[in-house]
Amino acid sequence: MKRQKKSVLLLLLFAFALAMTTATIAAVPIQPLWQNVEQATARVTHSGTTAQCTARIIGLSGTTRISATMTLERVTDSNVITVRTWTQTTNSSSLVMSESATVTSSGTYRVRVDATVTRNGVAESISVSG
Repeated sequence: MKRQKKSVLLLLLFAFALAMTTATIAAVPIQPLWQNVEQATARVTHSGTTAQCTARIIGLSGTTRISATMTLERVTDSNVITVRTWTQTTNSSSLVMSESATVTSSGTYRVRVDATVTRNGVAESISVSG
């Protein structure tokens, strides 16, 4: 009987410890794991009939080239429509893009950035959206 109580107690203790571990893991934000990139962001603001799109990519030490395509998209209930696309390349470790486009006054817009970042001769493709 004592052995059964110890087993139940140990089982409950284990379940409690597992639940605490799971809660701790769930609280950690999910972030992309890149080999060549320290930071990549994309953002769009929409005011009236103008959408302002910005992108920023910062490569890790050793980055020699960044090539990016920034795409402004209008999102509807049934599909995604490309509004405008811009491309930029730099032979440095950081790239900043800032562009604007005329849009309709209503609607939902997002910006997507697809880039290739070359560091120490190795190219890595990334995508971010906002």
